[in-house]
Amino acid sequence: MTNNRKSSKKPNTKAETLSWRHLDLETSTQSWSDLLDVTGKFDGIDLSQHHVRESRFSPSFMTATNGGAIYEDVLRPPMRDHMLEVNNKKNPTSHTTLQNVIGNKDDRILITDTSWIPTRSIGLLKILSSDGTIRWGTAWLIGPRTLATAAHNLIHPESGKAIELYVGLAYDGILARGNWHKIIDNAYFAEWENEPIAGSSYDFAVLKIEDGNIGNRLGWLGFADYENQKFHNLLLNIFGYPMDLKQFHMYGATGRAISIDKTRIYHDCDAGGGMSGGPLIARFGEQRIVVGIHVAGGTATNVATRITDMAYTLLQAHKSW
Repeated sequence: MTNNRKSSKKPNTKAETLSWRHLDLETSTQSWSDLLDVTGKFDGIDLSQHHVRESRFSPSFMTATNGGAIYEDVLRPPMRDHMLEVNNKKNPTSHTTLQNVIGNKDDRILITDTSWIPTRSIGLLKILSSDGTIRWGTAWLIGPRTLATAAHNLIHPESGKAIELYVGLAYDGILARGNWHKIIDNAYFAEWENEPIAGSSYDFAVLKIEDGNIGNRLGWLGFADYENQKFHNLLLNIFGYPMDLKQFHMYGATGRAISIDKTRIYHDCDAGGGMSGGPLIARFGEQRIVVGIHVAGGTATNVATRITDMAYTLLQAHKSW
């Protein structure tokens, strides 16, 4: 059952004229010990705020508490055989399929210590579907208790609607260093439920967990709607839980934006099934800004839903849920 909730605020943008919906989920939760503690905040202004469209920018909130350990400096951009450029011509992939490895070499790196930045703000999604199957995905913190993910982790074209979801934040294959949490609410645009198909512009959603302070302890990722020129040869990181490698372990990869259209980013970060919903991150100094939500793959690239006015509006409206 879904409830159609509309904002009472007078619409100012195309996104605000659309409605978002919620799936009813079980709301009981479990309590786990927390192994991480983040109490500081960094709100520096830098290149992350250049070429932002109509001020749609939400900063990250992360402070190193473990010797400044970060994963982006460990990951290295792979060498590719093709030109890396942004263009508005025909997209490099004409259809979406399962996520895949680009080229002849798999550049995904196993994340062995999920207490590092930014992996402690990313989690493994356990999804119990209405058809009785269990699926797996990825989600990431955007606020004190709010996660972002792909909408098909809530309503899948084949498995149907989710009836119960859990997230293991900073899960390392053995332990959720940021606790296991039950999802108690969610929101997504009605257009996804009406037509939940691969390649949809509405493949994004937000999730709410009961612990209202977990993001303040672990930190969260920023997100922004950038102008097209920002994506020229833009270096990107992706993190998530691929089921084609060491299952239930987090992996990270580095690549670049290959092309964009109005609602999608085509990138060459290696990925696999289970990484859907994972953040496509651009790092600017100490700001880690998500520019897209990984959703699928194609013949030449992998695909992310681009953070545009629609996605930004949903995420920003629920960031302080």
